[in-house]
Parts: sequence; structure tokens; C-alpha cells
Amino acid sequence: MVRVSDEVAEAVRAANGQPVDIEVPGVDRHYLIVDAEQHKANLERLAIMEGLADLAAGRTHSVEDVSAEIQSMLKERLEG
Repeated sequence: MVRVSDEVAEAVRAANGQPVDIEVPGVDRHYLIVDAEQHKANLERLAIMEGLADLAAGRTHSVEDVSAEIQSMLKERLEG
């Protein structure tokens, strides 16, 4: 974990839970400081959206195929 400057800490407090856009000198990129729980929730929403897009595009597998693949993977690990 990196300890932030007083300036960044004040910006985070003033943002009231909203992301804070920061600029790092010498780096040609912008970064966001986001609450860890908010980041986790965003990743979960993204995963759901990707899954729904896969479903809509027909990128699916039958329960039987998935079950057979899982059983094969477990068998390989046990015999390993």
C-alpha cells in the first residue's frame, strides 16, 4: 500500500466517496482513486454485463458439457 500526500488525502475526503482523478508527474496517464468496495461492485457489474452479452450472442455451453469439463478437471487434479 502507498501512503498518499496530504493534498491527495484532502481531495479524497472532499470527494465524499466519488472517484478522484489524479495526475502523477512524469507519467503520461491519469489515475482514479476509487473506494475499494465501489471498485469491487463495478467489477461485478462488468462481469454480469459481459455474461449477458455472451448470452445474447449465443456464446453458451450446455449444462452437460460444463459438468463433463468440470469432472474432467477434478479428475486430473486428483490424479495429478
